[in-house]
Amino acid sequence: MKKIIGLMFFCLIGLVNAQDIRLNLKGGFYKNTIEINLESKTKVLYSLDGSSPTVVYRQPLKVDSTRLLRYAIAEGDSIIEFSPELYLINAYHSLPVVSIQTEPNNLFSADTGIFMMGSKAKPRKPYKGANFWLNKEVPAHMEYFENGQSQLKQNIGIRVFGGYSRSNDQKSITLVSRKKYGKKKMDHKFFKSRKFDSYKTLILRNSGNDFNRSMLRDAYYTTVCSNMGIDVQASQPTVVYINGKYWGIMNLREKLNENYLKQHHDIKKDSLDLLKHRFDRQHGSNKDYKMLLKWLETADLSIPKDSIYFEKRVDVMNFMNYHIAEVFCDNRDAGGNIRYYRDGKNGKWRWILFDVDAGLNNGVNKGHKSNTLKKMTTYSDEAWPNPAWSTLIIRKILQNPSWRKKYIELFQYHMNTTFNFKRTIAILDSMEANINHEMVYHKIRWGGSLNSFSREINSIKNFMSKRPEYCLNHLSLKFGLGRPQDFYTDYQSEDVKVFVNDIPLSSCDQWISFNDLNKDVIVIPQQGYQIKKVEWTNNVLNVETEKKKSHRRALYITGINPSNEEIKLTNYSKKPINLQYYQIADSKNEHITRLPNRVLKPNESILLSGLDTVGGRIKIPFKLSKKQDKVRLFSSQMLLLEELEVSGRKSVMLAHNLPMKTFNVKKEGVQNKKRGKTNFPLYLGLMVLSAFAVILYTKMR
Repeated sequence: MKKIIGLMFFCLIGLVNAQDIRLNLKGGFYKNTIEINLESKTKVLYSLDGSSPTVVYRQPLKVDSTRLLRYAIAEGDSIIEFSPELYLINAYHSLPVVSIQTEPNNLFSADTGIFMMGSKAKPRKPYKGANFWLNKEVPAHMEYFENGQSQLKQNIGIRVFGGYSRSNDQKSITLVSRKKYGKKKMDHKFFKSRKFDSYKTLILRNSGNDFNRSMLRDAYYTTVCSNMGIDVQASQPTVVYINGKYWGIMNLREKLNENYLKQHHDIKKDSLDLLKHRFDRQHGSNKDYKMLLKWLETADLSIPKDSIYFEKRVDVMNFMNYHIAEVFCDNRDAGGNIRYYRDGKNGKWRWILFDVDAGLNNGVNKGHKSNTLKKMTTYSDEAWPNPAWSTLIIRKILQNPSWRKKYIELFQYHMNTTFNFKRTIAILDSMEANINHEMVYHKIRWGGSLNSFSREINSIKNFMSKRPEYCLNHLSLKFGLGRPQDFYTDYQSEDVKVFVNDIPLSSCDQWISFNDLNKDVIVIPQQGYQIKKVEWTNNVLNVETEKKKSHRRALYITGINPSNEEIKLTNYSKKPINLQYYQIADSKNEHITRLPNRVLKPNESILLSGLDTVGGRIKIPFKLSKKQDKVRLFSSQMLLLEELEVSGRKSVMLAHNLPMKTFNVKKEGVQNKKRGKTNFPLYLGLMVLSAFAVILYTKMR
């Protein structure tokens, strides 16, 4: 009841306020000088610099340059203030605009301002002890403009964000929503690459070590790596105004904290362990990770027992992808800029790529030549940037022959796809064009010239164009791989899929590999097609397909028992068949296995097993995933005959009532997923139709 009365009170206050004061022009973009009228029967106070409104309003305000208006009405001893309004005069911004208003002393007071040195700052960069190292939060107001329109206005808290970059003149800012400020979240879809439309915290980032250089290195590279299976922060370049003063370009980013991981992976805060640097705790506990590191120091991951234990604790593929991303960009600060996390309820440790401003030729001319792979995979007693603790995990992973092979394959794959220069240059050109117009004003605000910006962009382009060749050479030196070969493909991607060790191969493109792709390539036709010819000529793969013809089936999957790793096959034909003309696989193409030379009589069944050959079972070289997997049956010509999805550990028994029926892949795929249930709805429908026909016939008579 009290809440309802309180809400009614605030609504009434709002109504009274709306009646007591009238503003003729709302904040926004204006081409010319404007005149602001504040009509009220009571005394009106205002300011145009972000400070508390103390000047008495007596006549219309002429505004000929960008200003922030704070205004209030004075009733006796009380002052009722309204949301501030930003008037952008003759300001043309293609980027979204973020307006931050706070009491000027909160930022610029020599003694207490969070942007200032204060009295305890040390004399050298990064000025530890300065006010901007205190992590102090102050109240503020935020407005977000997009496409020239105000999208969000609310009270928030702000504090200085970052490490060494706090000493920059333009400081990164954390934006925080809290109930005490009015709203728990900022409700807007800030990032096109994300589905989320509500955020608890955000960052306005000054580009770290890249401040006033390209202003996009980290945002650009994490965008490039966003398809690698590792977490990255979404980014949106913005123009920032603080108390109505132009503050330049800043990158709006997601903040890597417990809210990010709840939003992206639904990890609850009470079960999250989020760490940084060596094993510093950001949220949760570091106990499990410290125990893992201690065990790892003496472990040998080439031994199955140790590798199995390690794989239960660490997402190995995630770490390898993360490591490759750090190596490629030559991040010279990778030893410290680390974030990693796990869901404490039996989750694996996973890594987040962030803060790579020290890479991509930042501050150096020939970073693309650096053998970062060697530095980041070799034991060193150096203090920085690659101390022994920072290379321990990858050194141990590479002890395992299987993981070492996978690391090499992944590196080659990313050279051909993620870091393909056509792709990376297209992303860079787009991001450069996005901020190029604004960079003129940013340089005026913070110093420097457009030529310096162009040099930085060209330096990144030079790095991205030359880096793949050097990385491949470093990979060859590290693992003794010899010279890579150039392979080319020629096929229709809509008709067929091509894989190299379970990694998809692009169509009509160049592919660089240390391996002989003639042996490693697997070709799988799409639904409705079958392979006519697969041919290699001078390292060029040519695949010809044709429309699939009707196929009379004989062998079916008739049972799956995931808990015992069993798959049951049955011959439904009236003739004996030889299993060697069939192949079986789970969801991974590298597990496609030709069945042995064994005759199966009519109506005879056989069990396949990923465990053993007890009781005449046929051993297959894979096991079904405990969470979700597929069982696929192929002909000897790689024609997909049957595909079944398996979830959990439930046994599935399948009944095929129509042996020797002519199938096509598309229809069969639909039936297979609902095997055992397909016929019942059909029969029920026929029965209903029959009954309806009888009733209709009776009435007609």
